[in-house]
Amino acid sequence: MGKITFKKSFLKIAFGILLLFFQVLEAQSQKTGKTKKTEAATYCEAGGNSIDFEYIGQFRLGAFLGPNTTSTGYSDHTNMVINLVKGETYLLSIHPAWSNAASFSAGYGVWIDYNGDKAFNYGDEMVWSAFDGSYKKPITSTFKVSENAVTGTTRLRVAMEFAYRPNACGLYKYGEVEDYTVNIIEGVPNNPLAPAAPVSLTASEIIETQFKLSWTLPANNPDVTGYDIYQDQVLIASSAIPSYTVTGLDPKTSYVYTVKTKNANGISSLSSEPIVVTTIPDVTPPTIPGDFTIASLMSRKVNLSWSPATDLVSGNNITYKIYNGNTLVATTKSSNYLITGLKPGTEYSYKLYAYDEANNFSNAVNIIKLTTPVDTTPPTKPTDLTASNITTSSVTLSWTASTDNEEIDSYYISGGPSGLWPKGTQATISNLQEGTTYTFTLNAVDPAGLYSESATITITTVALPKYCASKSTDISKKFINWVTFGTISNNSGVDASGYSDFTAKSAKITKGVKTSISINAWVSPSASGSNRYYVWIDYNGNKDFDDPDELVVKGSTSAAYLNNFITIPGTAITGKTRMRVILKEGTAPTPCETFAIGEVEDYTIEILDSNLGIDEYAKKSEGYILSPNPAHEKLYIDNAANADTAFKIISSNGQIIKEGKIDSKGIDIHKLSNGIYIIELNDGEKSIAKKFIKN
Repeated sequence: MGKITFKKSFLKIAFGILLLFFQVLEAQSQKTGKTKKTEAATYCEAGGNSIDFEYIGQFRLGAFLGPNTTSTGYSDHTNMVINLVKGETYLLSIHPAWSNAASFSAGYGVWIDYNGDKAFNYGDEMVWSAFDGSYKKPITSTFKVSENAVTGTTRLRVAMEFAYRPNACGLYKYGEVEDYTVNIIEGVPNNPLAPAAPVSLTASEIIETQFKLSWTLPANNPDVTGYDIYQDQVLIASSAIPSYTVTGLDPKTSYVYTVKTKNANGISSLSSEPIVVTTIPDVTPPTIPGDFTIASLMSRKVNLSWSPATDLVSGNNITYKIYNGNTLVATTKSSNYLITGLKPGTEYSYKLYAYDEANNFSNAVNIIKLTTPVDTTPPTKPTDLTASNITTSSVTLSWTASTDNEEIDSYYISGGPSGLWPKGTQATISNLQEGTTYTFTLNAVDPAGLYSESATITITTVALPKYCASKSTDISKKFINWVTFGTISNNSGVDASGYSDFTAKSAKITKGVKTSISINAWVSPSASGSNRYYVWIDYNGNKDFDDPDELVVKGSTSAAYLNNFITIPGTAITGKTRMRVILKEGTAPTPCETFAIGEVEDYTIEILDSNLGIDEYAKKSEGYILSPNPAHEKLYIDNAANADTAFKIISSNGQIIKEGKIDSKGIDIHKLSNGIYIIELNDGEKSIAKKFIKN
């Protein structure tokens, strides 16, 4: 029995020791904040069903300011992180926003999930609660971060409920809940050598941009060497005495301040209790701008200048308003301003004000009275008027600028299709007629509408190539009555001018094909002398009949008709060209003369390369196709028969301009002058010539 009793007693003692060990361990764990309560899955739901009465206008914790926005009853701001240090004291405030004009009471609460269990049910997790009837005033208090908080991120909840103190969970009839994230940071370990924190932190002498901060040092704090001042948790200054004047602040702005004590060992105290200081609104106007004067004056504009004003708050960020009498003329941030649109010979009265960002206006500067002059002096005459880039339809004029006692408003150019008003010293005049002479007149014009003396220049636009004129002066004795050539069969009758333009009539004639031509004339019985029948065809399309072999019919007979044959040579261009028929009495005609008796008629001939028709005539038996034709930048040659073909480009006077081998990239002709060219193609076995036009 003695042994059994001993064993039972031993077991009771051992169990008691073990239980005590676990209790101590639990207490130590709670003290160091290293354990968590069993976590809930998510944070409980909370919020207001309606914000018809009130909601959280803005939440502040230390230097952190929450959004100032309208709510729907719950706002998730957990993307915003607020850093908190264990053991530090922070200021918090809630600025209520009331939807109704009446004044009501409301309850407020702030919770921090210190142990991270996704609940707010520990006693110290409600860090602040209040019930207040203040209408639209911020509710402010302080709280100290728990020493037992788990380090890291966790949830902070802010609540406002109409007429009741809110709970951390649940839906309120009226009110709002906002959630944030806080990051708990390990505090500085308690150091027995650290001095005490300052107390009785106060603010005085508060103005728009500064105030005086004062505090008291608790007794029995030897070796204190100074103080560190924090604004919104940021060190901004140090002081050797228990006061400091904070400067450089913004008007009507709230700041949070704390102070720490420092001793000779370089050890700092904990922070003092924070205070919020709100600077007063800016009510001080800028200084009056100085030296308000006329920098320059013209008949229609004035430039006013002044010395910049200064401001207590805005510094140099000052705006100026200029009035003529009581009418606002201009607003500017510059220290000068050009006023335009004035009337000559008119009195104006200007005054100037400076105002700052708070809309505080300075007194007006001394009024400037002025009368704009009347301009009677015209500009000087433009000089060095020149013409360039003359084309068939345009020309560019340039000149040296005129001068004026005030300024040049514009220039006026006449002599073209319509008047031009260029502002600069160059203008391009378009829509001109080719081959036409123009005289242009240039004047400078000032704002008063005064014109300078005129500068003039005469130019002639580029003329397109034209066929020369030819006619007879007498058709009473003989004239061309009928011409037949290919598909042309024209009973032409008589034209009293001695010339008939039948270029609207054309015939398609194939190269190498012998084609008959008949010319019938009407000859008066009283006429005498031989009848000269001459025909020219412009084979190379260069707008003349002077090239070899272009005189294709030359007949002299006393008969009133002539029958002949024409064979188009292979060197002739393909496409449309001119045929000229002349009947002249007496001597042999030339293609470009005016003569006494007879007549001149012009026709169009379309030269084909083969009998394949108009759509196929470019496809020669040799296999070459030119495209495009006319060409501007590149000439392409399709050589179906033989790809190894050399070319030579020959001008109308027989000069070789360019040569080489044809390829798929085409022949670059952009540097050639406009005109008609022959291209000679040689594949090593035979050579052919074709015409193209460069435009």
